[in-house]
Amino acid sequence: MPEVLYLSHWDAAMPVVVPNSVVKLLTNYQILAIRFLYNCLQKGYRGAILNEETEMNPCIQVSAFLNALNSSISIEAPAIVLCTAHTFGIWHYYLSNYAGNRVTVLSEHNCEQILQSKSLEIILSTVDNLKWLKGAELDFFTVIIDDLDVVINKKFVKQIKGQYHIGITTRNFLKDPGQKLFRNMLLWANPGCVGKLEEFCE
Repeated sequence: MPEVLYLSHWDAAMPVVVPNSVVKLLTNYQILAIRFLYNCLQKGYRGAILNEETEMNPCIQVSAFLNALNSSISIEAPAIVLCTAHTFGIWHYYLSNYAGNRVTVLSEHNCEQILQSKSLEIILSTVDNLKWLKGAELDFFTVIIDDLDVVINKKFVKQIKGQYHIGITTRNFLKDPGQKLFRNMLLWANPGCVGKLEEFCE
């Protein structure tokens, strides 16, 4: 039986761990990605970018990360995951089974509950369904955006704020460069981490 995965020190007052029921499903590179997300959080970064191939399954990585941090996710400070309709089913499966908290799917029927900060711990929404939030500026413990490179310039990206941002992209910036896009993604994840565009391109 695989042991739990300690992200914090094992003898911390409140250890941050991924349970063995999830660890047994993880590959080494997925464990490295989860440690990367946690280390960025511990170092005080506002967020991180996962730049991976689709088959690396970032959904289970993020779900395991949220599971380890479930003591930080609450009704007052929920997590929100934004994805495309194409990947919605995959996200729903992994979050529901491995994130360790209840998952609420944003719809026109529960948007008022979410607006009044009475939502459940993890909110899952397609980009299109964000219209039900009516442009409200909401604060979350963490905001996760799949295909960040596709939606980075959308208005909702600036409206939805979290204490910790996670952006996911499968774009290979070595093969398909885009310095301005890459800079905007980094600034969303960790504001102030890079300078002006001219300096960044150099």
